[in-house]
Amino acid sequence: LALLVGFLIVRRTGWRTVTAAIVAGALPVVLYSMWFHTAHGRYALSDSDGVFLYSRTMAFADCEKMKPPERLRPLCDPRPADQRPLSQMYIWDRSSPLHRMGKDAFTPEVNEPAREFAVLAIRTQPLDYLSVVLTDFARSFSWDRQVWPDRNSYQQYEFDRINEERAPWLAAELARYDPSHEPTEIVDPYAGFLAEYQRYARLPGTLLGLILLGGLFGLVARWREWGGPALLPWTMAVAMLVIPAATAEFGHRYVLGAVPLACLAAALSLATPRKDETRAPKPERTPTPPR
Repeated sequence: LALLVGFLIVRRTGWRTVTAAIVAGALPVVLYSMWFHTAHGRYALSDSDGVFLYSRTMAFADCEKMKPPERLRPLCDPRPADQRPLSQMYIWDRSSPLHRMGKDAFTPEVNEPAREFAVLAIRTQPLDYLSVVLTDFARSFSWDRQVWPDRNSYQQYEFDRINEERAPWLAAELARYDPSHEPTEIVDPYAGFLAEYQRYARLPGTLLGLILLGGLFGLVARWREWGGPALLPWTMAVAMLVIPAATAEFGHRYVLGAVPLACLAAALSLATPRKDETRAPKPERTPTPPR
């Protein structure tokens, strides 16, 4: 929403258009926050933003440098950063320091101190934070698709040929979320087609990077027009790659959403005629007859 509003402002679309965009975008957010208040007693969108940001900073957070207050000390991990588990394990693993603060990580009692710890880590070690974000951002452009963050998570996004038994804890969570839930089943020949398709049809991350560079080239070429109409999809594509790396951790599912936006930006920036080429010629003036 912020990128959309910024785009409309630089394109000088007028205050009515900007206002309409803000209202249309903010309305569902406000309504959801109101529903959240009825269910959890406070106006918010979740009780996990601080938890996820904490997990991100645990890739570099050093309490010796941060010197957190005593109430945040239980969130420290004394191990060197290069000997720690993946960021996501600081959310889901029962041995995570988060569980020293309470039984359930997704509560205000845990989320708030986790956010405070994470913000302190970023303010104290900004270069370390930037390094972690750029490293995960770069994973989006590798030629080979990495098995990341682990084999189990990676396989959740692969079409399989075999029905697998769900773990008892997962079946219980699904039943709590949706009592009428029925497990999906693999049906041939459709599943077989998808399994074969994924072996050969793919977009390497390196090619995605070239598509983004193509869009960037078009933006620079039209700098007098603030990049033209391609500015919005290009910045949104980059944001969809950077924000997960900055707030949680790299994941292939985040890259997927950026692909159509990057392609749209490249097409608009390379195919849109230049402004001076589309300007209509001025009509010739008809001489005024003498009186």
